[in-house]
Amino acid sequence: MATSPKPQKPPVLQYDEQLVNLYEERYLPHVDRVYRFAFALTLSLETAYACVKATYQQAAVKLPSTKHLAETGILPLLVETCWKVYQDAGYSQSSGGNSGLSSALKPLSISERASLAAVDVVGLSTADAAKALTWPEVDVRRNLAQARRTLIQDKPQF
Repeated sequence: MATSPKPQKPPVLQYDEQLVNLYEERYLPHVDRVYRFAFALTLSLETAYACVKATYQQAAVKLPSTKHLAETGILPLLVETCWKVYQDAGYSQSSGGNSGLSSALKPLSISERASLAAVDVVGLSTADAAKALTWPEVDVRRNLAQARRTLIQDKPQF
């Protein structure tokens, strides 16, 4: 009588403990600021969540190549990744909710919102924002100035 082969166990996934710790200690603390950046781009809670989820999935893939990156380089890298995810996925601007924030940001162009969020919300310097958005710094400064001008002129009611 022939015996049936033993069922094989699924392969055990091996994680590099150092990379897992790096992800938890250096990437996850920035999730709130990355989410705020994504919301400024999309004006939608759900779409911002999807954008941030994809951002962190892509960031996880890059962990081995970024483990020697200085702490100050992590947040610009995450903003850069989020911006690329936003562009590649073709997320469109939501009609926005009824919140004062959505109403204030809606009149701004996407480049103005991206510059404003990268500098005033996330806290990047204009030089780091320019690298993350892959624009010349003068464009970031111009967009930022226009966004601030529009916000001051419109005086949204929060």
